[in-house]
Amino acid sequence: MAQDDFEATQTRFRSAVKDYRAYPRIMTNRRAQVILPGGETTNVTIRDISPGGVQLRCGRAAARLIHPGGRSVRRGDPRGS
Repeated sequence: MAQDDFEATQTRFRSAVKDYRAYPRIMTNRRAQVILPGGETTNVTIRDISPGGVQLRCGRAAARLIHPGGRSVRRGDPRGS
């Protein structure tokens, strides 16, 4: 795994106006791999984690593999819950 795969990110991050999270987040900067439905893996960085979810950061190619629709997961979307 190349270091660039983990360091890449596809978006610029802004502060949230209001935080709707149900649980506190634990900030981290850990490398990980996501196993895709076909058994392939792709490299990501875990940004934060809580009992309610995890925030991943990755490059555009990895994002397309993880979420082929290419749109942001919005609040209330079951994929983001």
